Formats: sequence, structure tokens, C-alpha cells
Amino acid sequence: MAVALGDSQSLADITRRRDTLTPISAHTMAYMSQIDAVDLDRAQRISDAAVENARVQGDKYAALVNAHDLALNRGRPAAAVRANTRTREVAAANTRVYLHERVRDALYWDGDSAVAAAAVRELERTAFGPTPEKPSDRFGQLVDLCNVELWRVGHDDLRTLTTSIGRLRHAAASPEVPVSGFANACATLLDAIGSTHAGRADAPMAVARLDSLLKTGPGGFVQDAGNLILARLKEEHGDVRGALAAVRRRETFLTRPLYLSTFLREEGRLAALAGENDAAIDAYRHYVTLRAAPEPPLRSEVEYVRDELGKLEKANGLKD
Repeated sequence: MAVALGDSQSLADITRRRDTLTPISAHTMAYMSQIDAVDLDRAQRISDAAVENARVQGDKYAALVNAHDLALNRGRPAAAVRANTRTREVAAANTRVYLHERVRDALYWDGDSAVAAAAVRELERTAFGPTPEKPSDRFGQLVDLCNVELWRVGHDDLRTLTTSIGRLRHAAASPEVPVSGFANACATLLDAIGSTHAGRADAPMAVARLDSLLKTGPGGFVQDAGNLILARLKEEHGDVRGALAAVRRRETFLTRPLYLSTFLREEGRLAALAGENDAAIDAYRHYVTLRAAPEPPLRSEVEYVRDELGKLEKANGLKD
């Protein structure tokens, strides 16, 4: 409200109190700043303070995850790796989550590809091993497997894809709901990718199954990364408007702003292809605001988007 009303006194007061904000307040401020592309420097100061002042392990973990997300949306992959590394130190349960995030960061969020490749090598050790006895371990192995296969297929490596989809489909028959639900979602995702890459006759049907699944909201990273993947697959099948609909289908209710910068860049590009210049301008403006001060490796990408934005603004009579 203070940002919307230009209430500088309230904003200054919030900034002064940033060391004592509750975790949910700090998260919400950083999250909404990214979703609306407003007051990002203040959001950064609040996020940094949340990391440094958290005393409870769970609060520290949440603050580091928030810092990681903010860094990647702002085009700062090195800062994201630092935050991600620290999450491993304070994770209360699954300490392999940071590896999964590194893989998907590189695939869908301009993350560090060398760091991701090392994470994949570590995940491969468990992904293709014997099936664990404990349900929680079985679930963890399936998540490892899914991330490894996403990395491999993202690099045109299909050698184990068919076998892994078979394993996931077998696990989807499990009576354990978390296991079965995740296994079905990942199998559906990988089948859509694999069938399209292989040029199979049933590829359009596999893509349609993925589209239907994502409309029901399976949740987790399959939901977020899945819509980006679906958009790419639909575009490969010549369906630009379907691809545009997919990148617009993202969660926005006090969750994590996963892959937001990528969603915006793709929405701008696809909207321009579809002739929706006003929507493309909005998406590109949001993107360049988020990435006003990227780390050096991403500056050329931001400049490219800025140039595309300028062309669209000129075409719409918004720029001389």
C-alpha cells in the first residue's frame, strides 16, 4: 500500500524496521515486489536482513530460499548459488533439495550450468540405484530421477529416458499418494518431451495429456517448470497461441516466484509472435525492471530484450 500510495514515510519506517520483520512479512514484501516489479532495491535490503537476522533454523532456510529466488529473477546467478549453498547447511529434512534446484535453475532460470552439471553427477548416484524400502526414500529417489532426466533430455541425451518413464509409471501405481502423484506427473512431463524430440506420431497426444495435467495443478516444480516446457513443446508443434497460454499459467498467490523472469521473457517473445504487442510490451517491461542490474554474464541477454522492447514501443507509437 505504501508503494502504491507513494507513502515515503511508511516505506522509510519499514526499511528501518527490516531487522525485526516477521519471516512472513519479509517473504511477502520480496515476493510482491517481484510480482509487481516495484521497489526491488528495498525488497533486496529486506531479504538480506531476513537472512542475517533469522534465528530459528526453519526461518533461516525460508529466508535463504527467498534470497535465492530474488537473485535469479534479478539476473544474479552467482548470488543465487551462494544462497543455495547455505540452504544445505540449514535444511531440516531433505538436504538434496539444493541439488534439484541447481539443475532446474540452469535449465529454466539462467542458473550456473557448471554447478548444475556437478549436481546432476551427484544425483545420478542415487537415481539409478536399487529401489529403497522406506516410502520417503522411494519418493526422494524418484525426484532425483526426474531431475536427472530433465537435465539429460534438455541436453538431447535420451539414452535412459524410456526406461526411466517406465519406472515412473510403475511407481505411479503405488498406494502411497505422494509417490504415485509425483511419479505420474513426471512421467507425463518426460513423455511429452521425449515423444516430441523423437518425432513420434503420438507426440501431439502426449503434449495434450501434459496440458491437461498442468491445468489441474499437480503442484511442485512439475507445475512451474512444466508450463515452461509445455510452451516450448507447443511452439515446436506450431501452436504459438497455445504456448503463450502456457507461459501465462503460473502461480501468483504468495508462493515462490519460480522462473518468473523466464516466464516474462517467453511471454514477451510469444506475445510479439502472436501479434499481441501491448501484452509483449508489458511482459518485457516487467522483465527489464527485474533485471535492471544483472551480473555481467546476463547483461547481453537483458540488452537484447531491451532492444526488442524498444522496437515494440516504437511500432506502437510509444517511442520516437
